Amino acid sequence: MVFSCSNEQVKNTNITSNGIDITSSTLELYLDSFTSFGPEINISGITENNNIIFTNTINHSIDYYSLTNGNLAERIDIPKEGVGGIELPAGALELSEDSILIFNKFVLNEAKVLNKRNRSVIDAGFFGNWNAYNDNLINVVCSSLTQPILFEDKIYLLNWPLGAALFSSDSSPIIEFEFDRTSKLLAPLPVHYPEIYFRKKHQDYLTLPMRTYNPQTSQLVYSWPLYDGLGIWNIVTKDFNFIKIKDTSLAATTFPENESESWKEVLESLHYNGILFDSINKLYYRFYFLPIKDYSKKYENEPFPIYHMTLGIQVIDINFKELGIIKTKGDTYDFARSFVHKGKLYLSKNNMYNKDLEENILKYDVIEIQVN
Repeated sequence: MVFSCSNEQVKNTNITSNGIDITSSTLELYLDSFTSFGPEINISGITENNNIIFTNTINHSIDYYSLTNGNLAERIDIPKEGVGGIELPAGALELSEDSILIFNKFVLNEAKVLNKRNRSVIDAGFFGNWNAYNDNLINVVCSSLTQPILFEDKIYLLNWPLGAALFSSDSSPIIEFEFDRTSKLLAPLPVHYPEIYFRKKHQDYLTLPMRTYNPQTSQLVYSWPLYDGLGIWNIVTKDFNFIKIKDTSLAATTFPENESESWKEVLESLHYNGILFDSINKLYYRFYFLPIKDYSKKYENEPFPIYHMTLGIQVIDINFKELGIIKTKGDTYDFARSFVHKGKLYLSKNNMYNKDLEENILKYDVIEIQVN
């Protein structure tokens, strides 16, 4: 893997801003033959020594790439068979310098802890009593926008409820679980959907929560596609509440009851997506999408039509006030493989509809917000 980075500020015609000043530089990573940046690759964190962690389902491995020199720093092969085998690796969480927890897609009790040094299985039954919530906890999500969170002796797991498109009452599916590593107890948290989702049908994508973690305030911060505000769970005080964004310039599309559950609903709506926290600048970056004005039924047959939409970023301060917005060119960026590192927002340009896409090159526009 070869690394190319330019710290020189460049004029970027793909990005504009309103209310804030930004600078832009570029980053290119030249991937080896065992790595491809499609849906099969998830960002699973960034280490203290400046390595980004990829869960590589194509190669069945956990890959550490250096953000300092761009080289492949370490590759951990994930066993496929036997007691320590993981059939469908979905993500990873570093537990210590020597151990890493690897998740199996859809099946929580198949998660394994591996010794990073000798690649042996340390714990083949890490989540002890998960079956107590078998009907609910089947879709733990691992990506840069939904990462499992390690806080002291607890692990927080975001759950995407399958079939959550229908909320027939005032009850909410379970969204977040807390796992106690000492007692091996797994418990749901009282984190719930906003009321706007109850008694309505939506396309599944519009029901999926995303979240980030603010270690400075010990808060998990949740974003829903059709909710203008945010949900806040405080890990220490164990309080959950919804907050409004101050001075917001955005408003998600409002739907009547029994709206169509198709991609047309998604593509013609202003809606939000993931949220990232920048601990250096004390800012939140919340992704949103602008409606497609020239909707065509051709989009219905495409695998990921969401990537045709124009991506925006709402910049929010620590007091949940909007400072400004960033708009990007459509068919260009991949929000799902974007991340924040050392005060910079790395926007992946590996959108499958990007005409400048090169299969073996991972391209980023690196955005810096000028904080006054």
